[in-house]
Amino acid sequence: MSHAAALRWIIDLLNERHIPFLLCGGLAAHVYGARRPLNDIDLLVPADRLQEIAAAGAAVTTKPLERRCEEGWDVEYVQFKVEGVKIEIGGTPGARIFDKGHSTWRDLEANLAKARPATLLGVALQVMDRDELAAYKAMLGREVDTEDLIALSTPHP
Repeated sequence: MSHAAALRWIIDLLNERHIPFLLCGGLAAHVYGARRPLNDIDLLVPADRLQEIAAAGAAVTTKPLERRCEEGWDVEYVQFKVEGVKIEIGGTPGARIFDKGHSTWRDLEANLAKARPATLLGVALQVMDRDELAAYKAMLGREVDTEDLIALSTPHP
């Protein structure tokens, strides 16, 4: 599996169409120092651009664009598979996550304007703000999120 090639593919697709994006999930945690094995690539984009992205990636679609409620997420998203790596692109606003500690659904306040520029795996990215990422990972409370929270609480450039 080549996360670098898959990441390059999706970021090129988004940049060619001038679609703003926010890297979130485990790969975003890697920007802040996490080192756990990666599962997939998670991105948030403006919800009104999801159809365009789904059409552009039709050849590599593994889950068509639709709203799904799974693994603590309630979000409209499309999934691609590139170089053996799953890429999940969800829309914002409208995404919700399950706050495990309070047993309730909450809107995911993903602010594309607060994205932090970063380079990871040789690709220039816009990454979810550290505090926003930590807040949503704390709410989800899965084992991988707990691992990421440890890295997010440690100072990293």
